[in-house]
Amino acid sequence: MGITWVILICMVIVFIQSFILGGFSLSRVSYTREFNKSTCYVGDTVEIVEVITNAKPLPVIWLRMESTIDASLQFHAVTGIDIHQGERSQHHKSLFTLFPYRRIRRRHEVRCVKRGIYRMDSVVMTAGDLLGINTRSRKINLKANLVVYPSIVPMQEVPLPSHNWQGDISVRRWIVDDPFIISGVRQYRYGDGMNQISWKATARTGQLQVYQRDYTADHRLVVLLNVEVAESMWDIVTDEALIEKGIAYAATIIMNAISQGMTAGFGHNAHYLERTADTFRIPSHGGNEHLLSILDAMSRIQMKRKIAFDSMLEEELADNSEKNDYMIISAHMTPIITNRIEQLRAKGHSVQFLSLEKESLVREESAI
Repeated sequence: MGITWVILICMVIVFIQSFILGGFSLSRVSYTREFNKSTCYVGDTVEIVEVITNAKPLPVIWLRMESTIDASLQFHAVTGIDIHQGERSQHHKSLFTLFPYRRIRRRHEVRCVKRGIYRMDSVVMTAGDLLGINTRSRKINLKANLVVYPSIVPMQEVPLPSHNWQGDISVRRWIVDDPFIISGVRQYRYGDGMNQISWKATARTGQLQVYQRDYTADHRLVVLLNVEVAESMWDIVTDEALIEKGIAYAATIIMNAISQGMTAGFGHNAHYLERTADTFRIPSHGGNEHLLSILDAMSRIQMKRKIAFDSMLEEELADNSEKNDYMIISAHMTPIITNRIEQLRAKGHSVQFLSLEKESLVREESAI
């Protein structure tokens, strides 16, 4: 009879702990996870901050957190996390014990090794009793987003075409140095930088005035990126590293130009995250806000061609707005592209060509 009572008591204890510790294991347990910043550049290190709170008088005997994170976010010196690394994603699993009214905050350093938009959408939280008889699971939706801008390389490493941009000033001097020659003032136009405003002329005329630059320095730069690795490429980019380098060079050129008070625009013929239009094009403007919009657009480029590059140039030909100074970044040149470039020049635009080649980007003067 004694053994029977012991067994019955043990069963009651097991049932009670299962009912209480298991049934209420996730009650008043909350979880948050976020990045410590919303934007960064390739190669930067950011922090993922997670906070787990048990706001009840009962302990959580064991709590398992599971989530999937993009493999391009590389964790540093990870402790307390079991990581299963895949080619494109990594599965994370963590185990906790939470005492009553206890909060745990953890910070994880991650290095961003690739341009893109990274989202931590959800995490699955599972808890239970001592014996794992009664378990509870809950999916928690997250809104943690990180925009990783393309890498910015030293300007001297950009292999700019060596011939002249407007006939009497080289491309390298135009972008790297400050060739501004002030020849007067003019009325403010949308996109002009704040550092171009002439306050004396503004006070005198009563209207916002900016310095009028000599024509050789008053450029409207438009950088066009061709994601086609070869003429035969139809869909998926077959050499991602090559196009990533082209994106980095485009970002460097545009950042340098805008920082000197110039205007710059950007376009590409790739698929674009969350956009359905055939082509993507940002008009030339100036200012830091405009620069950030271009960098954000670059982070959303997908490694998949949307339309042929010569079709994109045809759309540029149909645009009858002000004359532009085009910088075309491409891994190849075809007779059709050559013809489109000649037509752009015939309309008064300036066009230069920066050739992408495998293993390196080299300077190539356009023989067209």
